[in-house]
Amino acid sequence: MSDRSAKITQAELERAIRAVKAQGLAIVRIVARPDGYAIETAPALPAVTRRKPVL
Repeated sequence: MSDRSAKITQAELERAIRAVKAQGLAIVRIVARPDGYAIETAPALPAVTRRKPVL
């Protein structure tokens, strides 16, 4: 393992993920880079609900 410290901590990444989800966005992927992380998002898809057939 290397002796250098992390550019971002796990707690900071989790905080960012919670913030993205709180804004109603879906996380497409998280990219680790030498200078930190990039969180790629997309609009969240609406929940699919099944309707009962009308008799």
